[in-house]
Amino acid sequence: MSAAADFRSGKTYGQASRASGFFTITLSPDALAEINAVSLSGGGAFALGITADEGSAYGLDSRDFTLALTAPPKPPVVTAIAPLTAGSTADSVTFRASFDEPVANVTAGDFGLTTTGGATGEILSVSTSGSTVEVVVGNVQGEGTLRVDLLAQNAIRDLDGNGGGVNGTTQAFATGQTHAVDRVAPAAPEITDPLSGSKTNSNHPLIVGKTEPDLLVDIVINGGGGSGQARADGAGVFTYRPATPLADGSYTITAKAGDAAGNVSGASRPVVMIIDTTPPAAPIVTSPQNGFTLSGSVVFQGTAEAKSVIQILLDETTLSPVIAVDADGAWRYAWPTALSAGSHTYGLRGMDEAGNTSALTSGAFTYTPLAVPGGALATAQVGTRYSQTVTASGGVAPYSYTIVGGGLPTGLTLSADGVLSGTPTSGGSFSFTILATDSNTPGLTSTGDYTLAVSAAAITVTPASLPGGTRGAAYSQTLSATGGTAPYTYSVTSGDLPAGLSLTAEGVLRGTPTGTGTFNFTVTARDSSTGGGPYTGVQAYSVSISAAALTITPGALTSVVEGMSYSQQLSTAGGYGTYSYAVTSGALPADVTLSTSGLISGRPTASGVYSFTIRSTDAFGNTGMAAFSLTVTARPNPALDPEVRGLASAQASAVRRFADTQISNFQSRLEQLHSGSAASSMNLSLDASALMGRGGDQANRAKGAMPLGQTLMGARERSIRSEAEALMNALRAADSQTTDSMPVSGPAGSRPEAGGVRVWTSGAISLGERDATSQTAKLSIHTSGISVGADMSASDTLDIGLGVGFGQEDTDVGTTGSNVSAESWVGVIYASWRPTDGVFVDGLTGYGALDYDLTRRVTADQSLVFGQREGGMWFGSVTGGIDRMSGPARWIGYGRLDLMTASLDGYTETGSPSWSLAFEDRTVESRQAALGVRYERRTVSGTTVWTPGLRLEWSHEFGDAGSQTIRYADFLTGPAYNLDENGWDRSRALIGATLRMYSQSGWKVDGDLSARLGAKETVSSVRLTIAKPF
Repeated sequence: MSAAADFRSGKTYGQASRASGFFTITLSPDALAEINAVSLSGGGAFALGITADEGSAYGLDSRDFTLALTAPPKPPVVTAIAPLTAGSTADSVTFRASFDEPVANVTAGDFGLTTTGGATGEILSVSTSGSTVEVVVGNVQGEGTLRVDLLAQNAIRDLDGNGGGVNGTTQAFATGQTHAVDRVAPAAPEITDPLSGSKTNSNHPLIVGKTEPDLLVDIVINGGGGSGQARADGAGVFTYRPATPLADGSYTITAKAGDAAGNVSGASRPVVMIIDTTPPAAPIVTSPQNGFTLSGSVVFQGTAEAKSVIQILLDETTLSPVIAVDADGAWRYAWPTALSAGSHTYGLRGMDEAGNTSALTSGAFTYTPLAVPGGALATAQVGTRYSQTVTASGGVAPYSYTIVGGGLPTGLTLSADGVLSGTPTSGGSFSFTILATDSNTPGLTSTGDYTLAVSAAAITVTPASLPGGTRGAAYSQTLSATGGTAPYTYSVTSGDLPAGLSLTAEGVLRGTPTGTGTFNFTVTARDSSTGGGPYTGVQAYSVSISAAALTITPGALTSVVEGMSYSQQLSTAGGYGTYSYAVTSGALPADVTLSTSGLISGRPTASGVYSFTIRSTDAFGNTGMAAFSLTVTARPNPALDPEVRGLASAQASAVRRFADTQISNFQSRLEQLHSGSAASSMNLSLDASALMGRGGDQANRAKGAMPLGQTLMGARERSIRSEAEALMNALRAADSQTTDSMPVSGPAGSRPEAGGVRVWTSGAISLGERDATSQTAKLSIHTSGISVGADMSASDTLDIGLGVGFGQEDTDVGTTGSNVSAESWVGVIYASWRPTDGVFVDGLTGYGALDYDLTRRVTADQSLVFGQREGGMWFGSVTGGIDRMSGPARWIGYGRLDLMTASLDGYTETGSPSWSLAFEDRTVESRQAALGVRYERRTVSGTTVWTPGLRLEWSHEFGDAGSQTIRYADFLTGPAYNLDENGWDRSRALIGATLRMYSQSGWKVDGDLSARLGAKETVSSVRLTIAKPF
C-alpha cells in the first residue's frame, strides 16, 4: 500500500523507508521534509518516526506516529529449516522450520528427508508452535548427513487460512541446514610446539598443535593447573596460552579433541616441557687468555653451561656465528679470517636451552701475523743436486708454499712444505716470489721475494777407462756423464775407434771388433743446459783388442773298426760366428775325410793308428789347433766266429743229409726190387738217427710228425711168408689165396711177367746233436725226408722207376738263437737189374732244389741277423751184390758208390748295419764207397714166423764241403774271408741187427737197429717197418 505525508517548515527534507517495521524520517535543517509516498510490503502495524534536525540553531525535534496498514492475502513463507544440533550420535534428530507468520494444518507428510553417505532415518512427527514447526527424524542409523525439506505439495496455511491452495501454496524449501550423523571419534591431536624435552623461559608458554578442522581441543597441563580449551581453525591448527603463569619446573602436556557430534578423541602423545627462567653462568674463556699475544690462527675456546650456545663479538664490530657447547660444557671456535697485527678485544655471552642469556665475558689479546723472510738463497750449480728450505714465521704451522711470481731455474721445484730442490739445467740469476699459507681455516698468507744464482756445470765423463775386447766378440760399453743437464750427447772428437766399433749419440760404444791392436781416442759429452749452456766434458781412452783363443772338442777321438762307418762332429768354443776346419799336418785314415764344418766321417779301409792336427778358424780369423789320434781296429775275421762256422757247416751238412736220406729211401725200395717182388703191400717205416759226440752226450728233440711209408711187398718177402705158411696149417690157407704172387723156389728164381706199375712211399726222421768242435758251434739237428715213387718191370731181369722226394731240416747252431731251416724237393730215376740168379745191380740218380732260412746271433753285439739262400744238388748211387738162400738162412753181400754235388747261391744277411755278412756262391761235393753183408735166419713159433738178422758195412767218404767266401755286408769292397770245412774225408763202420715178424693174419713187422762208427762220430739208427698185403 502507499501512504503520503506532507511536512512543511519552509525547508526540504530527506526520506528513508523500510519494507516493514519502524520507519525513521530525518529532516535536514535546510529544507522542509516532503514525503510524497512510502512503499510498504506486507500487512500489520508499522511505527513511523519523524525527526527534524535544525542543527545547533534549531535543536532536534522528534515525533512518533503509528500507521496501521492492511496487506493483501498470501500463503505462509518458510524462512529457514535447520537442525537443533549440527551433529550428533543420537538415534533421533529434531529440525526446526521457521515461517514468516504463524501456521497451522502442518503434518509430517508436508516434509521430506534427504540423506548422504550411509546415514538413514525417517520423519516420525511434527509439532507446531506459532510460526515454528519442529520435525522429529527417528530411527537414525549409519553415518552421513540428514536434511529436512518442505515439499512442494504441502497443505500448510496461516491462521487466516491462506495457503494449501487457498490464495496460493507455500513454496518448497530444500536448502536447509544438514545434520551430521557422526559416530567416529576424531584422531588424537598432536602437540607440535613445544617439543618434548624442550625448555622455555616463558611462564605463559604458547602451546601449538594440530587436529581436524573446527574441533574443540581440551589442553591438560600436569593433569589440571593451567589447563584450558582452544578451537581448531579451518586448517586444524589450535593454539593455547595458559592464563595463569606457570612456575619453573617440568610439565607434562596432553590434548583431546571433540567434534560437533560429541565424539572425543584419545589423548595426544605427552609432551614434556621445562620452564627455566634462571640465566646461565657467564662463559669462561681459556684461550686466548686475557692479555696474551698470539701468532698464527686465533682459536677461542673455554667452558660454559652444557648444551648452551655462545656468540663472540670481536673488536665490538664482528659477531661470530652461534657456537654450540657440548654435553661436557666445552666449546671451541677458530676465527676464520686473518687478523691484523696489534691488539684485539672480544666479548661473549651464553644462552641456555630455555633462551636465558648469561652475563658478558670480555677480554683482549695481541696478534702477530704470518711472515716470509725473502732474500738471496745459496748459490746452485747446473747439473748438481740442489736443496734449500724456505721457512715462514707466525701463523699456525705447518705452512704450505707456492710460487706466485717470477720463475725458478729449470730443473728446480718448490714443494708444498717449502723445500726448493732439484738439479738445475740452466745457469744465471733468477728472481721469484714465494707465498706461504698457514694452517688456519681459512689459512693466513704471506709472501717473500727471493733471488737465486746458478753457476756453470762441471761435466765428468765416466768410466775413466774402458776394458779390452776380443776380435769377433760383441763389445758394448755405456759411457755416462755427470755434473751437467741430461740428456747428454757423446761423440769422438779425436783418435780412432777399433775397426767394427762405433759410438752412439747416447754414449754406447758397441760393435764387433774385426782387428787387433791398441786404439786411442777422446770422447766429448755435451749436456742440455740452457741459459749459459750447453756445457761439455771430455775423457781420453785407450782400448786393446786381442785375438780369441779357440778350443776344439772333443779332446780325443773314439776308435773305429775297420770298414765300419765312422762319424765324429768337432765343435769349437771361444770363437765367434761360423767355424771352418782343416787338417794342417798328418793324415786321416784312408777313406775318412774332414768336412769344412768339422765332421770327421767315412769308412776306414786300413787298420792302424793315425795322427793328425786340425785347425779351426772362426768368422773373424781367430784360430785354434788340436792334435788328434784315430785308431782303426781291424774288423774280426768272421771265418773264425763259431756261430758263422756252425751256420756254414749246418748248410753243407744239410745238403749231404738231404742226399743221404733220399738215397737211403730209394735204396730201400731197390732192395725190395732185386729180391724179385711184384705184389702190393702196405709199408710203414720209422728211421731215427742220433749223432753222438765222443763225450757220450745225447739229446732227442721231436720237431715233426713221423712220416708214413707205403710200399709194394716184393716177391722175396712173400716167398718167406709162403715158406712159413707151409710150415703152419693156419698159413697154408692164406698161401693158397696168393699163389700167383709167390716166387718159385730157389734164390732169386723166376719172376712174374713184366708189366704193371707199382707205387710206393718211404720216409725217415733224424733227431740229434753234434758237439762243438774247434771254432764251430754245437749243432742240434732235426732232419726228415719222404720219398714217393712208381716203378714197373721192364723185363724179367730189369725194374725201372721214377720218384720224387721232399726233405726238411731244422738245425740249432749253438745255444744263442742261431738257426738253419732248410727244405729240398728232388726228382729221382732208379733201376734194378739182375743179370743172373742171385746177382743184382741197383742204380739211381736225382736232382733237387734247396731253400734256406738262416738266423745268426752276432757274437760282437748279440744282435740277430737274417738271410735266405737257394741252391741245387745232383746225387746218384750204384749198388752191386749177391743174394743167396741156404735153407732157412739168407746171405746178401753188396758194394755201393754214392755221389753228390751241390751249388749254393750267394746271399747277404740283414738286421745289423755293421755285422751283417755277405756269403758268396758255394760248391759242396761228397763221394762215398761202401761194402757190406747181411745175414737172416727164420724160425717158426706157433702161427708166427720170426726172422732175426745181422748187417755189417764199411764205408769211406771222399768228400769236399767246399770253401765258403764271406765278406762284411757293409764293406763289400773290403777283404774277403775263406771258411774251409774239413772232416768229410773219413771212414765209417756200420753194425746192425734186424728182426722180422710174419703173422697168420698177413701183418709183417721189420725192425732194424744199427750203429755207424767213424773217426769223429757215432751214428745210431732205428728202423721199423710194418706191412700188410692187399
